[in-house]
Amino acid sequence: MSPTKPQAVQSLPRASSPGRAGGDVSLATSALWLVVGKTAAAMFSIAVPLLLVRLLTVREFGVYKQLFLILDTALVILPLGFSLSAFYFFPREPARKAQVVGNILLIHVLVGALGGVLVVGVPALPAAILNTPDLAAYAPILGLAILLWVGSSFIEFVAIAHGEARLAALIVLGIQLLRSALLVAAAVVFGSLRTLAYAAVICGFVQSAFVLGYVRSRFSDLRWRVDWHLMRAQLRYALPLAYAGLLWWLQGFVHHYFVSNRFGAAVYAVYAVGSFQLPIVGIMQESVGSVVIRRINELRRRNETQEMIRLATQTVRTLAAFAFPLYALLLVTGREFITVLFTQRYSASWPIFAVNLTLIPLSISAPICDAVFRACPEELPFFVKARTALAVPLLTGLWIATARFSLVGAVAVVVGVTLLERLVLGVRAAHVLGLSWPDLGRFRDAARLGGAAGVAGVSTHLVRGILLANGLMAPLALLVLCSAVFTVLYLGTVLLLRVPTPEERNAVHQWLTRLQQVVSWRSAVDAAGPGGV
Repeated sequence: MSPTKPQAVQSLPRASSPGRAGGDVSLATSALWLVVGKTAAAMFSIAVPLLLVRLLTVREFGVYKQLFLILDTALVILPLGFSLSAFYFFPREPARKAQVVGNILLIHVLVGALGGVLVVGVPALPAAILNTPDLAAYAPILGLAILLWVGSSFIEFVAIAHGEARLAALIVLGIQLLRSALLVAAAVVFGSLRTLAYAAVICGFVQSAFVLGYVRSRFSDLRWRVDWHLMRAQLRYALPLAYAGLLWWLQGFVHHYFVSNRFGAAVYAVYAVGSFQLPIVGIMQESVGSVVIRRINELRRRNETQEMIRLATQTVRTLAAFAFPLYALLLVTGREFITVLFTQRYSASWPIFAVNLTLIPLSISAPICDAVFRACPEELPFFVKARTALAVPLLTGLWIATARFSLVGAVAVVVGVTLLERLVLGVRAAHVLGLSWPDLGRFRDAARLGGAAGVAGVSTHLVRGILLANGLMAPLALLVLCSAVFTVLYLGTVLLLRVPTPEERNAVHQWLTRLQQVVSWRSAVDAAGPGGV
């Protein structure tokens, strides 16, 4: 589930070797900061659609989703993946970081301006593509938002590449908090789509000002003079990734355009809820992936193949510990999840949501595959060819599904093509890393985690059936109770299968001991009363 891209991050380094412990700790700490920051940001971002589905009609909510679909598309496609060149050039050209960032800033501003001018100059284009004439009236506001958002969208990647994961997490949180606060305020006070669009523009201005301040403070020797030799080198690195990113956008976003064009804003609103991207999935994938890319680049430069294999297996293991149980739990409680979050008006979204959930377990291999291909430029031609070939069945399947079948058919095409892509790229990445058949044993913990999620899911489904038979439980209560049952069963099965390492068991025990001490201390203070201290 999708751009854009949560585990027990501390378990990333399952075993360490001399001279590498520091890198592992840095990796885990960096990923942890990003996960925490993005998780907190997601808590604010999810409040916006949950509020709007209650304030807007179904059709108005569909138009809102269309506006931000265009904005999100611009954020994915227009930057050309150019900001990711910082991960490659910072460790290789440490004395020219300022020039690298200057080039990134210039490219982002230029492509953002190009996208904004296109939307403003041809306002009928987005309206025709999405089959909603209302969108033409928002073209000037949308064009300005594209310029500001795209022009400043590189900040997170530059901060991570600069070794400031903690700051990057705070940036992500601050930007999302600003966006959510402005959008919620606009929705509550004015309750119109136009004010929501204006709120996006205001956020873009604030974000741009902050980005300029960061660049000036961290790269004080930056001069407004383009280093064309370095620019060409960055373009040579980034353009194949940009093309691959375009193909990734086709896989992750183009189905929204097919459905909207075929069925209009009201039906698209139901589809958008069904294909709802759980923020926590993207958070885990992006946070771990961003840090793993940097680590894989370092290991590749030192030709430490075995360490890359170890990192790959640990990343899959930790992501599996999160993705498998989430997938199983939502398969069981998805109907209640949709009703509680988006109201009964969107209950028709459940079949779409059920199919879309399959993307969660498919996400566990994505960070490693992306990191391997980005660290090995010689492998990029294969990466690009594979995604180019997969675009054909994707577009063909979506055209047939939206013309002759239901909304479920469209999301099923997306899931099927994603599965095929994961298999193709996974096999190639394993070959690049030098994984052999005996190395597959390293993934046994991921298999055990999947088994534990399956056992907990089936058992919870039976409990849910018993509770529904009584017919007295509200959706929220049913969701909470089933989640609690699933959690207990999943953790118990994981322990029975002996998945946690002794180090992880000890870490959990120490954490629980500290928590117990804090609770005991608070209880003693409360019992003593105001005069007992």
